Amino acid sequence: MTIVNLLQSVPSQAWIALATAILSSGMTLLGVWLSNRATNQRLKLQLEHDQKIKQEDLVRNRLEELYVESKRYLNHLCSHYFPYRQVMQGELTFNQALDLTISRGKTKGTLLIS
Repeated sequence: MTIVNLLQSVPSQAWIALATAILSSGMTLLGVWLSNRATNQRLKLQLEHDQKIKQEDLVRNRLEELYVESKRYLNHLCSHYFPYRQVMQGELTFNQALDLTISRGKTKGTLLIS
């Protein structure tokens, strides 16, 4: 018996069942592949979004730190030169402004404005 005779002896219902099994397996594999591809694309988008959020948070935190430090610096700068502004307006003498500057240097952190 040859292979051709063996294949011809198989009933047609078996061939239909085999073709159906192969077709359904192929469709299942195609569905799984499409599902995995869509999941990978969604995960890439989510990762890019998360990285963007982290970068924005980092920039925001740095800008907040810059704002706080610059505000502190400007407050010290203004409080240091405030007595000299009062000298120019005639509210204090120059010696009084110097005394305020010296006393402020001795007691750091206190704001002495008259």
